[in-house]
Formats: sequence, C-alpha cells, structure tokens
Amino acid sequence: MLKGTNKNSISLVKYQRYFDFHKKLGLYEEFTVLTIKDNLILYGSIIKPILVNHNNNKVVIFCHGVTNNRWSLFYTMHLVLRRGYRVVSYDARNHGTSSKFLTSLGQIEACDLQDIIAYVKRKYQPEKIGLYGFSMGAATCLF
Repeated sequence: MLKGTNKNSISLVKYQRYFDFHKKLGLYEEFTVLTIKDNLILYGSIIKPILVNHNNNKVVIFCHGVTNNRWSLFYTMHLVLRRGYRVVSYDARNHGTSSKFLTSLGQIEACDLQDIIAYVKRKYQPEKIGLYGFSMGAATCLF
C-alpha cells in the first residue's frame, strides 16, 4: 500500500481548514439542483481556484463512485484547482446528502449529470466543461 493512502491518513481538520479558507475568500459555494427526470434534489459544491490564470473560466465536474460522496475525489480536485480550473462536485442520487432513490450505477445518474451541466452553463457560462468520473462516476460520464 502506498504511504498515506489509507482512510486513517485523511485529516478531516485539514479539509475543514481548506474549505473554511476558500469560504472566507468567497471561493466556495454550495448549490442544489432539482432533477428533471424525477424531481430529486442533488446537493453539490463549486470551488473557485485561488490562482488567477487563463483556466479560470473552465470547469471540471467530478462524479464519484458508488458508496462515496462529493468529497471522495478531493485529492484530484485539489490538483485541478491548483491549475486554475473551477471545480464542481456533487452527491449523486442516493449518496451523501442528495435525495435517496434507486441507484442505476450510471445510467439514470447520466440524466442527473445533464441537469448539473445545465445548471453550471446557466450560472457561470464557462468557456469549457470537462468531466472526471471514478467507478460509477466514470459510467455516468460515458452514458
């Protein structure tokens, strides 16, 4: 096992400091989206980078795996933020704080992702949108 990769090595205090710092700078925002398919509520977060560069009007949407939540890909999100991209991460249906309903392992979740993309386009008018998915999240992106 790689050093520092087990779940006991994650410092929740450091996470909280990281997000508190972004909130104080006005770079962190939470949102809710009502799904078109079945009126479920999805909860998510948008984090703007501290770095100002040519990537600031580009967004990467993160889709987590089954049994995880919007923070499970934090290490990868942090790398994207360090390059100046805006990050969107949300709890898929039946995960985290989002509404509880059946999970289809990507197929129905793809419709939810379309709702998230529509919200991001409407609110931020990004230059480009990238998708990053892990496990079920990867299937969601592919569907």
